[in-house]
Amino acid sequence: MKNNNSENTLNISKILSHNKKQLSILFGVSVYTIGRMIDAVKKDLGEPIGTIYSAKQVQFLIETYGAVNKP
Repeated sequence: MKNNNSENTLNISKILSHNKKQLSILFGVSVYTIGRMIDAVKKDLGEPIGTIYSAKQVQFLIETYGAVNKP
């Protein structure tokens, strides 16, 4: 599911940290689905800080899955 389309590639300086609810809006999926997407790449993604995923982790998710709604 890796998408290297330049349309979905965002500059990390524009990406903020997000929780699962915010990620679900960013990707246009339910909170349940974003949880499943995160579980699928958890080994490479790493753990969130509390409930927040860092900008670097969000960038990884965007590079892996491609964002529907850009921040």
